[in-house]
Amino acid sequence: MNVAASTDDFDLENPHALPRTSLTRDEEVARRTASTPGAYSVACGFEQPTTATTYRMLSGHSGAEIETHSDLPSEEVLPERTLGNSVLAAANPVDESFPQDLPQAQEFESQKSTREQQDKKFKITPLLGAITLVAVVIVIVVIVVLRWKDDQVAPMTAVPTSTPSAAPTMSLEGTIKVLLEEETLLALEDPESPQFMAFEWLLEDPNLPFYSDGRSKQKFALASLYYATSGDTWMDNTNWLNHSIHECDWYNAPDFAQKTLMDSIYQGYMSWFSPSTEPPPTHCNEDGMYQNLWLDNNNLVGYLPGELYILTSLQTLSLGYNQLEGSLGSRIGQLADLEGLAIFDQPPGGIPSEIGLLAKLRGLLLTNGNHQGPLPSELWQLTNIEHLILMDHIQMHGTISTEVGMLSKLKWLAIDNSDISGTIPTELGQIEPLEWIFLGRARLSGSIPSELGFHPNKLHLHFDRNDLVGTIPSEIGLLSSLFRLSFWENHITGTVPTELGLLKNLDLSLDLAKNLLTGVIPTELGMLTDLHDILLDHNQLSGQIPSEFGELSSLRIISLANNSLSASVPVELSSLQQTLHSLLLDGNPMLTGTFPESLCHVNGTCVIPTGFAHSCDGPMGVFFGCTDLLCGCDCSCGGA
Repeated sequence: MNVAASTDDFDLENPHALPRTSLTRDEEVARRTASTPGAYSVACGFEQPTTATTYRMLSGHSGAEIETHSDLPSEEVLPERTLGNSVLAAANPVDESFPQDLPQAQEFESQKSTREQQDKKFKITPLLGAITLVAVVIVIVVIVVLRWKDDQVAPMTAVPTSTPSAAPTMSLEGTIKVLLEEETLLALEDPESPQFMAFEWLLEDPNLPFYSDGRSKQKFALASLYYATSGDTWMDNTNWLNHSIHECDWYNAPDFAQKTLMDSIYQGYMSWFSPSTEPPPTHCNEDGMYQNLWLDNNNLVGYLPGELYILTSLQTLSLGYNQLEGSLGSRIGQLADLEGLAIFDQPPGGIPSEIGLLAKLRGLLLTNGNHQGPLPSELWQLTNIEHLILMDHIQMHGTISTEVGMLSKLKWLAIDNSDISGTIPTELGQIEPLEWIFLGRARLSGSIPSELGFHPNKLHLHFDRNDLVGTIPSEIGLLSSLFRLSFWENHITGTVPTELGLLKNLDLSLDLAKNLLTGVIPTELGMLTDLHDILLDHNQLSGQIPSEFGELSSLRIISLANNSLSASVPVELSSLQQTLHSLLLDGNPMLTGTFPESLCHVNGTCVIPTGFAHSCDGPMGVFFGCTDLLCGCDCSCGGA
């Protein structure tokens, strides 16, 4: 029974199986050949490529796979199989319009080996493709690996960073060098440089391999300072550069007596004008890193090397009274923890702008420098500053910015002997903790701000040798804590305010000399019972000398010379003969009478220590000048 093949006749699990039909072999050949256009014959063992063959080659399907799928391009090979020798029939091209009249296929005898060769051909082709693919993959992998190795080698030739890699082959010298800055590495190329000598010394330390990076840099920095400042000639270099002694035990002690200046920084170690019995704070912290470096008055001769600022743990640095050259340098900005910096006889080169980076700075004292630039504006960024002392910078110019009012913790402001100009900022009156204002020997102009009287805790007002004009504000009398008031050598006019008699704590001096003051001397000044010096000379004062001065038992100096005073010298001044050091009345041609005999021989001995706070600086005595109106002592009266 002939039944047409259906999809159920295919074995989907075995694509090599042929479809099952009920047609005979010849009928099936005739049916399928009739529907196949453009067929080719296979004869004499040669095979002509057909569409199906080409597709089979490109798609990688075997011949068996192609034969089992009727939807592939048509090529039909219709063998007639026997159990013995196989007889193959190749289809000849036929006319598609007459598919029924098919010629009989020519038979030829094929050996079994021919079929096997065809099977091997189809098996070898994908094998060769697979081998070729594997070879290509291997070549690609080799190229990628070689490029990856090149990328890994490149960083090894790069310049080492500040944090060295753990290269086991790096020498100890190289390990230390990667910790140093480029400027230092350049200095190491000079065998005469302090840095080179310090580096060679460090490499001799037998314990160097066991130090931390911080410890190695610390020893190098201290050694650089030693060699740069002629450490062998220091007054005291005990234990310095001794490998067997920790650097925290090398000599290190302050030797200046400005305790009030740095009281909060030096923790009470120094007292006013004399050392304290309290022990100094430790040099190093618990990790053995320097916090306080003090080498004052120790004959440091040379310059400050930039390597000093490797000591980034420093909180205080004091190198006063030495012979330093060079400059502070821009690298000082690296000392982010610095709270106190004091350098007397400061190296020339001035104050670098990087000083503004020291956000924790509370005390800055720089004296006897050669700063030739403007007053750094970065100073007004130091909002934690308490003591700002810049003395004897005669070439430092500029103005005091109104931003000074932002320094809300400021206690001392001293800019003396400079070329600073402009006016005194009224904002100084807003700084409540401000006690000392010392702005002398400059070119300040304008008037004295009345705002200075806003906070009564002022201790010192010093505006000597400027170009100030106007009058003395009466608000100054509100400064009940003031102990010194000095406006010496300005162009101040007006009278001496009577409110100055309210300054009950004024004990050092009242110095208004060398101005253009007029009027009389207020008797209220006789209330200043603790006053040591009263200096009103070289003005245009008139009237008589207040007899109330005789009650000022602490007076050492009375200087009223070169005025227009009149009347006689009060006999009440005789009560001061044992304490008075100097009585200067010359240059007052209108004084009359006979000079009190008891004052002819005043003590003449300075009983107050010499210092900038007063004028008691040696034997003086009495000077009044003989005139036709005034006589006495060594001056004959009545022409006798």
